[in-house]
Parts: sequence; structure tokens; C-alpha cells
Amino acid sequence: VIDIFPVLQRLVMEQLALALIGEEANDYFDDVRTYISTILNVRVHGLWPELALHTPGYRRAKARFVELGTTILNKRRAEADSERADLISDALGYTDLEDRPLNDKELVMAVTSPFIAGMDTAASMASFLLYELLSHPDVLAQVKREVDAHLNLGNITPEMFTSMPALHGAAMESLR
Repeated sequence: VIDIFPVLQRLVMEQLALALIGEEANDYFDDVRTYISTILNVRVHGLWPELALHTPGYRRAKARFVELGTTILNKRRAEADSERADLISDALGYTDLEDRPLNDKELVMAVTSPFIAGMDTAASMASFLLYELLSHPDVLAQVKREVDAHLNLGNITPEMFTSMPALHGAAMESLR
């Protein structure tokens, strides 16, 4: 038995950090995971009492999560290339309902939102997909053939996924 969900959460976090700041943020993983888990279990699912938001472990995790967001913002603000079009650039241009720029606290939440969404949702979907593929060896073999064929062409691009019907079908079935 392998507890794959945390492994996939780490993979999602690595990919998000590379996309957002161009480097890994592995030393933040445990704190980001604790922060997200606590927020979801207290505020979204209502499974844990509000007291969980006052524990030293949660407070430390939240501080580290904010530190990661601040690092992302500071790194982008220090870059000379301000013409980059991505989530962080968009967030830096956001305004509130009175057309005022977002403050740093709001910006931190905006630029860290992919971690909140991805580490739970994307990792869950990938876990279900992996489970389904391992449960159906014939489908896994088809998916492996498709992926191997595309890997032989070089790096896999997002556009290549449209020409992998077995992988697409397996992913859609997992979502269903």
C-alpha cells in the first residue's frame, strides 16, 4: 500500500512553484499542506473546530504560507521584465471594487491561490486517475503506449494531449 496522495501533492506543488517563481519550494511543502488542510477542514468542510486555527502548528504553517506568497511577489517585483503575462502579473494589476490596487495581504492570497486549488484538487484527480489505471491494466497499457510514443518525439506539450485518446478518456472517466 502506497499513500500516493501526499506524493502527488508534492509533485503539484513543485510544478506550481516552478511555474510561479522558476524554482522549487520544497522546504515549504509541509507547512503549505498543513495550512491548506486546516483551512479546508475548518472553514470549508466544517469537520474541525475553529480552535484548530489557533494552534501553534497552524499558526506556523500560515506564517510560512504567507512567506511563500511574499517571496513570490518580491521575486516578481524585482524582475526587470514587467511585460510578462501570467497570474502574478494579473494579480499585481487587480483592483478592488473602489478601483484601489490590492494590498500586499490580498496579493499574497491571490498569488498563492494556485497552491490551495492545485494541491487538493489536482492531486486528488491524479490520485483517482492513477488508481483507475492501476485497476485496469489493459487501459494502462494503452496509455503507456500513447505516452511513450509522444515521449519519443521529445518533450510533451499541452497540445499533444489532444492526440492521446486513451489518456484523455482515462482522465475523463476518473473525473466522472
